[in-house]
Amino acid sequence: MISISSVAEIFAFSPSSSDSVVSARAGVPVIAFGLAASAADRIDAALRSDGIAARFTRVPGETRTNLKLIDAVGRLTEVNEPGAPVEPAALAAVEAGLLACARE
Repeated sequence: MISISSVAEIFAFSPSSSDSVVSARAGVPVIAFGLAASAADRIDAALRSDGIAARFTRVPGETRTNLKLIDAVGRLTEVNEPGAPVEPAALAAVEAGLLACARE
């Protein structure tokens, strides 16, 4: 049996089944954009380890936790914490980063 804390540790920041990771492993350049708070460094490191460039806009506050629980028959329960409030300037920074990347 795996405890919840072990599961959270194993899967934290690991998008290993996502299309992005598959693409990056196939040599396709992948860049992740978004907002990142207190866990920004860990998220960046996890993405880089999967070959994904991370261009997150840092924001104050705690990074929210999204927990997925799958029972023995495969039913999924999701527990999603609310994220920290985001200032319009942070959203504008993400948008500017996306547009700059699209022009590269």
